[in-house]
Amino acid sequence: PQSALLRDSVFLIELLARGDATVSLEQMERGATGSARGSFETLHALAFVRPSAENLLAVRKELGREDGPRFGAYSLFVSSVCRRTAIEELAEADVDTQVVQAVQEYFLDFFALAPHLFSFNVSPLHGANALRTTVPNPYFERTFEGLLSLLLAVKT
Repeated sequence: PQSALLRDSVFLIELLARGDATVSLEQMERGATGSARGSFETLHALAFVRPSAENLLAVRKELGREDGPRFGAYSLFVSSVCRRTAIEELAEADVDTQVVQAVQEYFLDFFALAPHLFSFNVSPLHGANALRTTVPNPYFERTFEGLLSLLLAVKT
């Protein structure tokens, strides 16, 4: 039972949503992935996400489920700077149930490969014209977010 799980420090690790097209959030809700999607009102969920639009949407969907959030309490940790509007949207999703206890920023939006070497895990840009485009460039935005996170991590 639950007391034995807590005594033995058992953790349930689960994806809210996957970024690829193979598994959608709706499939996970129906249990198509084989993961347990039951309700755990007595447990506290810790969510660590990169504050991208897709990830924050998945958190808002989790908080705004029709049958209520699956966990009794949530602590949200984001790996970089989170926009004020994103925090307000999360608060709106939680206004009815008020299960979110904390939202904290930890500047970890990069991969440390060595003491003085890091990566943002971004594919290389294809050609010099990729930098001259007028549409939002996801590579540039991801690199900017990672560099900002790195600078803030070094500052603290």
